[in-house]
Parts: sequence; C-alpha cells; structure tokens
Amino acid sequence: MARKVKETNDDPIPNPITSKVRDDDGLNERQRRFAYFYVHDGRMNAAVAARLAGYEGTDETIHSTASQLLNHEKIRIKINEHLGVLSMTAPEVLAEITKIAKMPVEEYTDPRIMTNKMKALEMLGKHHALFTEKMDVTSGGAALTFADLVKKASQ
Repeated sequence: MARKVKETNDDPIPNPITSKVRDDDGLNERQRRFAYFYVHDGRMNAAVAARLAGYEGTDETIHSTASQLLNHEKIRIKINEHLGVLSMTAPEVLAEITKIAKMPVEEYTDPRIMTNKMKALEMLGKHHALFTEKMDVTSGGAALTFADLVKKASQ
C-alpha cells in the first residue's frame, strides 16, 4: 500500500506554457506539477514525474503513487490539456513539411537537426493519418467479420 503523502499548494510550475492550461481543475499544486512533468519532461515516465512534482518515498512507493496519479481522472484530463498545448494539427504538420522541403540545401547547416525534425514530423503525420495508403471503400467504416468478407467475396 502506498504511503499517503501530504499535499501542498505551494511552488507553482515555473513555465510560461502552463498559462495555457486551466488551473480551476480541482487538483492541488503537486498533482498539477505531476501532470506537467509527465508531459513536458520529455520522458512520459510517471515515476520520474512524481519525483519532480515533489512526491517522496522509496522506488516502490513512488511507482505506486505514480500509478495512482495516472489513474486519477482529473489528472488524466490535465495531462491531455498539456498534450493539446504541445501537439500540432494536420495542416500545421503539412505546412512544416512543406517549409522544410522548400528550404534551400545551403540552409541545412546540421544534418542531424533536419533528420530529427523530419522524423518528428513524420511521426506527427502518422498520428494524424496524413500518409495513409489504404482506403476503405466497401464497409463505410463499419467493422466487418470474416463471414461478411466471405459473403462479399462470393457476390
């Protein structure tokens, strides 16, 4: 059983991006910090985020606390708010890819930077299904069973 840790409402998150996320959410400051660090630390590691947010204890205690925090509905909502601030829309991804594609070769000062950026854009593009090569033209998006496929094939 995880040790109950005293909640505090001090030490606000020192980052301007948090101003874009609501704070009238029913969470205490440490829970807000957990959601913030879970997303913005770059690791998406709940135990690390719990420690950075100010939770203390053994590794086992921290892992248990982190798990409880991730299962807290209001914290999940806060995490999604932070993710929304960071994410790009499909048109933004396409605009950035286009900008990079049109960039003159002389401006590629460090190939590692462009490789990393293109990989990130590719991942976002896949997330938004921008590069889907298959198209559903028969089921209208409905789930098909094997029997449905056999029936359609015999028609």
